[in-house]
Amino acid sequence: MVPFRPTPKTSMGAIRWREVEVGILARLGTEVGILARLGTPEKTVLQLLRRRLVAVLDTIDEFISREIASHTWLH
Repeated sequence: MVPFRPTPKTSMGAIRWREVEVGILARLGTEVGILARLGTPEKTVLQLLRRRLVAVLDTIDEFISREIASHTWLH
């Protein structure tokens, strides 16, 4: 729950609590031979390629449909 005021950036008005959906999107990849200098060239290592934190003021279904519709976080 996040507090919102009727007039943004002021302390005027009553606080209205709203539910915000938050998601952490991550794209993982693998790299082979990243540890070649340590003598294990065939070792496969997981790598975090991209990460993103997103929040919406809608339902979780709306959140999922927005993220699937905009594949910008995949590239």
